[in-house]
Amino acid sequence: MAKNDPIRAILCRQIFDGEQRHHNAALLIAGHKILAIKPQSELSGDEIIVDLGDRLLAPGLIDIQVNGGGDVLFNKQPNLDGLKQIANAHLSLGTSRIMPTIISDEQSIRQQAADAVQQARNEQLSGILGLHLEGPFFARSKRGAHKEEFIRRLESDDAEALKKIAQKLLLMVTLAPEAVPANTLQELAQQNIHVWAGHSNASYEQAVAALEEGVCGFTHLFNAMSSIQARDPGLLGAALEDQHSYCGLIADGHHVHPSNIRLLLRSKSKGKVVLVSDAMATVGGHKNTFDLYEETLSVQGSILINGEGNLAGSAIALIDAIHFLREQDIVSLDEALRMASLYPAQSLGLEHKLGYLKAGYEADFICLENDLQVYASSCAGNIIFKQETKRG
Repeated sequence: MAKNDPIRAILCRQIFDGEQRHHNAALLIAGHKILAIKPQSELSGDEIIVDLGDRLLAPGLIDIQVNGGGDVLFNKQPNLDGLKQIANAHLSLGTSRIMPTIISDEQSIRQQAADAVQQARNEQLSGILGLHLEGPFFARSKRGAHKEEFIRRLESDDAEALKKIAQKLLLMVTLAPEAVPANTLQELAQQNIHVWAGHSNASYEQAVAALEEGVCGFTHLFNAMSSIQARDPGLLGAALEDQHSYCGLIADGHHVHPSNIRLLLRSKSKGKVVLVSDAMATVGGHKNTFDLYEETLSVQGSILINGEGNLAGSAIALIDAIHFLREQDIVSLDEALRMASLYPAQSLGLEHKLGYLKAGYEADFICLENDLQVYASSCAGNIIFKQETKRG
């Protein structure tokens, strides 16, 4: 925030600050920072007024698993222009900040992605938080849509490469604990790498050991992981039992049954379930198909299917997950908003500047109509109003 940044007063019928609601209030921002929330009746008259009317203002959404958007797949375009298109597509749908995600690929693609994220951070592309590397250190039997030829165990050189990336930017890694040598998980966690378990066939004992070594979360829970059996609770059982780790959740009505979502929320401590989109290129774009590896994927409702008609990914943005939770009456709107803003911020250790509408926080917000359609959104004080953008 520069000294001469004008003060803008964002007026809205209701403002949800991440904890409570304020009625007929104003969110005061200057530059990229929030100054305060105060009653509209207490404005000085010197502010620049942005009147959002009879709507709801809430903290900007944060998506920690974004493979693409705006007709761009990050794996196919791991550069600054690709990041800009992806971030803009998601901002138009209410998501202020993202962790662009590279799925299993060549080492050169992962390095290009890391360089692009570093460039984005250097150029203050505010919507880019860091990098999420999903794979290739997986169990082959749980690889899902990831190409089999890339799946392998993590070696010492891989660990060193991850540590080097983490020295420069915020790094999240999804891997299978059983595909990692002994003590390596602890080494990665000690380098401030956010290690999440996923695409794993780990036993319950292996999963518990991974948590003790530093695994802090589970990627797209219920999907691509060892499930609960009578004599082996598997990775899923360990995730549901542990009260300190986070669980990513794709709430689109296809990846996880609503009853399993309720079970998850009853099992975990409050604040430990994080909504993710796992969005692919079509989200916020204009095309209904794109190529992943050598296969063409097509949009069918809120999911992607391959040529054989099988589920092959997500075609939602975070706001769609919020819609689904409300349609199924699984959580309150305020809690659904926290699951897509505050809790992902906490999972990355960013709750000191993201996830709330409070003084000193980044001026990230989403403005919703009464039917929860996105009216406007902001990243670091850059406000855009919703245009007719196809979600996929």
